[in-house]
Amino acid sequence: MKLNMMSIEERKKLGQKLRQLRLDAGETQTQTADAIGVTVGAVSLYEAGERVPADPVKSAISRHFNVPIDIFFCLIGIRNVYTEALNDKNLKIQT
Repeated sequence: MKLNMMSIEERKKLGQKLRQLRLDAGETQTQTADAIGVTVGAVSLYEAGERVPADPVKSAISRHFNVPIDIFFCLIGIRNVYTEALNDKNLKIQT
């Protein structure tokens, strides 16, 4: 299943997780948007489950909140992690 083919329920679950990460970090949508390089409107749409972040945005979210990128896949029951994002030569994983 491609992420852009997520069900409404799956998108909402992903949005809820992103919102919880943001709130746990004590951030506003504006702060999160600035940190991951998107607009406030995009963060709002992600959290509402109306839009799914693109792969580069997923990578930015993962780095910003220090969570594994596969969180996006585990939430919807996908076991295969997209290796493109993990193999991105520009992606720097902090340990």
